[in-house]
Amino acid sequence: MQLLYPSFYPEFHCIAGACPDSCCRQGWQITVDAAHRERYAALPGPLGEAVRGALVRDGDDVTLRMENGVCALLREDGLCPIEAECGAEALCDICRTHPRFIEGYGGRRELHLSLSCPEAARLALTQTEPISLTSEQTDEPVSEPFDADPDAFLALLNARSDALEIVQNRTLPLPDRIALLLRFAARLQRLFDRGDCAMGTALAAQLGRAPHRDRAIVSTRRLRLRGTSFFPELTLLRRTEHLTEDFPRLLDLAVFTRHESRPFWKEHETELENLLSLWLAHYLPKAVRDDHPQSRVLLSVFLTLAVVRLCVCSGQELASVAALLAKELEHSEENIALLCKTFTRPGWTEHFLAQLPAPLKGDPTHAI
Repeated sequence: MQLLYPSFYPEFHCIAGACPDSCCRQGWQITVDAAHRERYAALPGPLGEAVRGALVRDGDDVTLRMENGVCALLREDGLCPIEAECGAEALCDICRTHPRFIEGYGGRRELHLSLSCPEAARLALTQTEPISLTSEQTDEPVSEPFDADPDAFLALLNARSDALEIVQNRTLPLPDRIALLLRFAARLQRLFDRGDCAMGTALAAQLGRAPHRDRAIVSTRRLRLRGTSFFPELTLLRRTEHLTEDFPRLLDLAVFTRHESRPFWKEHETELENLLSLWLAHYLPKAVRDDHPQSRVLLSVFLTLAVVRLCVCSGQELASVAALLAKELEHSEENIALLCKTFTRPGWTEHFLAQLPAPLKGDPTHAI
């Protein structure tokens, strides 16, 4: 089995009672898997009684009872008694793996961290070097079949490497890099539509070289100079399933607040690069299921643009807004599917380009 994960992934550890926004206090439905139900049924002593008393049958599932949005088992010190007394391996699968996303692609398993976790967000945003993907081989046997086109999947993995290289080219301002990424994604999709997905790397190499890169940036800047304050994504986000009470209020604030995002882009360039890199790493390979990589790139860019808009309009810190957005979207397959389906429609590339700040006269990168 081949494992792949972001370079900082091994640094992550749950900070338990020190967490400022514990996942045990989110009111999420936590389904207990069958193996741990059996273990809890045999758990002795007061802990066993407390755990069994916190289990609730919900049809064919068994969940942990919530009391005012807090797990009924959570201690006053913010620790889980199961983990405190029996170790992390005694936690049910959902509690043990959160905030990790584990994506299986046959003989390949990818591990990612959701930014809904404050500690995961802190790690992601404090990386000063470009985020890379680490690969290692394990002795674990392959247990899941992979029925997708292997050539298309290899092309997507290469496209992800190319996309990350574009995004992490720090010789260019981040808005320019995103503009090139959008151009790359649009052309990559045309290759997939024609069945020429293997040509994606050649396309990326061409966009990475002058004069092709320079002409592409100049072309996108013409669109960006027009600009727009129209952000229909806020309406789109209203249509998603809301999992928190704070998010609709944040959307209302963003709708009625004027904003100038240019200073924010400059001040938080590395953190925004990190966010975009992580979302690309997580979502782009999923296009193997529908052969639409452009929608995954647009999703990743959209999340980045939404974070900028919501931060600028609310004045809230980037980490807290990114975590809130992740809570709303990344833990709902329906919400992600809605966004990806929306981004298969034409016009989004041009719209996102208009959302990116163009350089002002006098900026070092104004003329290429």
